[in-house]
Amino acid sequence: MDNTIYYSKLQSLLQHNQALWQATIVATDGSSPARAGMKMIIPLSDAVFGNLGGGELEHKIIAYARDTAPALPQTISFDLSGSGTTELSPTSMICGGAATVFIEPLHLPQNLYIIGAGHCGKALGKLAKSSGFYVHLVDNRPEIHSRRFLRIWTQSQPQRLSGCLLRGSVWPQ
Repeated sequence: MDNTIYYSKLQSLLQHNQALWQATIVATDGSSPARAGMKMIIPLSDAVFGNLGGGELEHKIIAYARDTAPALPQTISFDLSGSGTTELSPTSMICGGAATVFIEPLHLPQNLYIIGAGHCGKALGKLAKSSGFYVHLVDNRPEIHSRRFLRIWTQSQPQRLSGCLLRGSVWPQ
């Protein structure tokens, strides 16, 4: 895989403020479809990009990243012999070797709930968005839910609208 294409894709995904992990084969032993240095970008819901050798090994890594959403980097070693007799994470692959994978979170946006979408809430929301938070503005005033309000609030950063949510409150006035 061309590194410039891989890192361009990675940069594009990071700019869209998505939960994202990078998995890298760091070592192999014996027969394995994976080779050290192979990489894959694993977004939470979009299509993966890259290659870890394919097969069950790749599917387990993708499922693990998406199901557990690890917040810290970690290394996992997989048994590719199909025997299930080792202390490594088992697979039903019959390659005969082993592979070690480093999984690192690259961006896990934190949710920030701002109660009140008045002038202070809007200012705090803009600051939080520029700092990488996924912003939820909560307000029960009908005028706050108007398109005009949203247009004014996002005019300075229209590309950031995808990470902003405006909600009505659930408590009585």
